[in-house]
Amino acid sequence: MENQLEAAKPMPPEDLIKFLRAMGDFTRLQIVKYLAEKSRSTRELAGLRGQFPNI
Repeated sequence: MENQLEAAKPMPPEDLIKFLRAMGDFTRLQIVKYLAEKSRSTRELAGLRGQFPNI
């Protein structure tokens, strides 16, 4: 419930500009799309993008 109240607050213009710039990056948009489907680990996200971490 607290998160919903926080999300309802208006975002300061400076923060909105930073957010929109970040969302202008294709990779970040892909990650947001994948996370909207379900929770995923960073390893899963990397695999979905065809980037496999060196371990």
